[in-house]
Amino acid sequence: MTTAPAEEYLTTAEAAQLLGVSTQRVRQLAQEGRLAAWKQAGWWVRYRRSDVERLNEERQTFERKT
Repeated sequence: MTTAPAEEYLTTAEAAQLLGVSTQRVRQLAQEGRLAAWKQAGWWVRYRRSDVERLNEERQTFERKT
């Protein structure tokens, strides 16, 4: 029996780089509820790669429409 691969989590800086925005903007997106944030080991915040990629795709789709 095989198990599903573990979800990959990104730091704020990694998420910002993938989205092409500042780390402050990533935190703002999380506060707005547009990007789920996960606390790990106390104060460390992580973002699921799949969530960041989904948001990036939404942004690119919106930009193509405008």
